[in-house]
Amino acid sequence: MKYKLIATDMDGTLLNSEVKVPENNIRSIIDAQKKGITFVLASGRPSFAMRDTAKTLEMEKFGGYIVSFNGGEVINCKTNERIFNQGLTKEEIIAMYNYAQENKISFLTYNDDILYTNSIDEYTKVEAEFTFGKLTIIEDIEKLDFTKTTKCMLLSDPDNLIKHEEILKSSKYVEKLNFARSMPIFLEVTNKDVDKGKTMAELIKLLNIDKSEFIAAGDSYNDIPLLESAGFKVAPSNAKDEIKEMVDYVGVSNNEGIIADLIEKYVD
Repeated sequence: MKYKLIATDMDGTLLNSEVKVPENNIRSIIDAQKKGITFVLASGRPSFAMRDTAKTLEMEKFGGYIVSFNGGEVINCKTNERIFNQGLTKEEIIAMYNYAQENKISFLTYNDDILYTNSIDEYTKVEAEFTFGKLTIIEDIEKLDFTKTTKCMLLSDPDNLIKHEEILKSSKYVEKLNFARSMPIFLEVTNKDVDKGKTMAELIKLLNIDKSEFIAAGDSYNDIPLLESAGFKVAPSNAKDEIKEMVDYVGVSNNEGIIADLIEKYVD
């Protein structure tokens, strides 16, 4: 099969445990792009927290794409144009904030590189470290501008978060919102019509690429729609067991360079 596009999750897949792109991944991705492969970063991260990685991989030169906010936004790296955005309403964001407040769990949302939160704690600090965003305590959520906000997150210890995920998925909110865990301590909240898979399906249609010509790589629960949207599914050895069971190939770990591994084995 002649593959034309590779889309990968970042944390736990493309990036190693030091949150950096392994050198073998960088070399292989640039070489693949030189051969005409379109490369896509597909992450729950906000767009601003993905641009440096895109630059490292020379995606602006070759015409790659950033799919951020779990599919809520798409950026053309060559033109820096936002070609798709589907966000949350202010009312939905406030509802999730109130839920977090009532249940004494952490809440976080975005406006450019500002991370608005109800608590600067061990959980929200992780997202700030990943994105290099600025944690800012919410004083009056009604006064904030959420016109550019695509997702929010609920954060807690893994067991508590699983409990709240189950509650929310059986609540009235599930009619309009999508809930997906990207990390054990992160429950991402997006528009019901948004996930990585739905957005990738629209992107490959725009690029006139068939599903069978598309490889996707991911390691966690929010990557399931991404993997399901692809013709060939790949996971690193450090992926969740449920992810490894659904893919076509389980390769080396994120620390060893899973993307270089898949390119070496499956890309001409």
